[in-house]
Amino acid sequence: MTTSGEEEPGRVEREASEWLARLRGGSRQDQQAFEDWYCANPEHADAYDRVLANWETMERLARPSARPARSRYHWIYGIAAVAAVLVLSVGLGTHHIPKPAAGAADVAMSTRVGEIRTVALPDGSHVTLDTQSAIRTDFGTAHRHVRLVRGRAHFDVANESRPFVIETGTTSVSADGAIVDVSFIDDRTDVGVIRGTANLRPLLHDTALVRLDAGTTLRSGRDGPLGPSHAYPPAATRWTTGMLSFENADLASVVAIANRYNYTRIVLAGPSLGDLKFTGTVKARDPAGITHMMAAMFGLHLDTTDPTRLVLSR
Repeated sequence: MTTSGEEEPGRVEREASEWLARLRGGSRQDQQAFEDWYCANPEHADAYDRVLANWETMERLARPSARPARSRYHWIYGIAAVAAVLVLSVGLGTHHIPKPAAGAADVAMSTRVGEIRTVALPDGSHVTLDTQSAIRTDFGTAHRHVRLVRGRAHFDVANESRPFVIETGTTSVSADGAIVDVSFIDDRTDVGVIRGTANLRPLLHDTALVRLDAGTTLRSGRDGPLGPSHAYPPAATRWTTGMLSFENADLASVVAIANRYNYTRIVLAGPSLGDLKFTGTVKARDPAGITHMMAAMFGLHLDTTDPTRLVLSR
């Protein structure tokens, strides 16, 4: 039992280290217990992310070709780089796909509702596809091109001479040797840079190229940027582990994101509910848990009469 506040941080870190060891061991039996622990307290999520980062840093330093991280957001790289470990061991409806065979440069890949998939590309890059997402790759002798048809993808781009270009329906993103999150939903493109830099250019208009540095994000539409760039929150990459983190987000947007992962729909009975501000970390594939948290947080009534529609009302 903890007897003082000073002992609490150390205990949480030890628990996070124990969870990482258990999950890396490949056991799926602890999945539910891990998810419950991770979501129970924001400090748990933060501690686990730090442990992941430290583990990845030590692994990289042990390699002869290890290079120092290039931004103060380098710890996020730990989360992205071990996504393959998490998708194998945590089992949140995810899969790890082996590297395509030589010559398989043009590939189409997609994910189902609730599925998260990590894929090794022929050039050594890695991409993690979010729920309901699809990409097409075109790798040639002088180019590396990926089209994000729909959804969201997390790219860890290998650094080489051929340019690496990610194209959505509105925007072209060049990101050689970088780690970027790119989404194409509702005809809008969101780009978040975790490591390195990325260059954005609208596809339909001859506008100036926009450079994004590590730790920044920008939304773009058919007419170009839809506002200035702003800070990219470190917790934004937690979706690769099957967790969703929100900070003062509109309840309407939280519900829309959660519904992408589940066949069971979360419904807000009145438009005013969508303006409520939500902060917390939830399991993407747990609509019942999400709605119970929302009901408790805002004093709402939860109607579960129809198990396929969880209705929140005042």
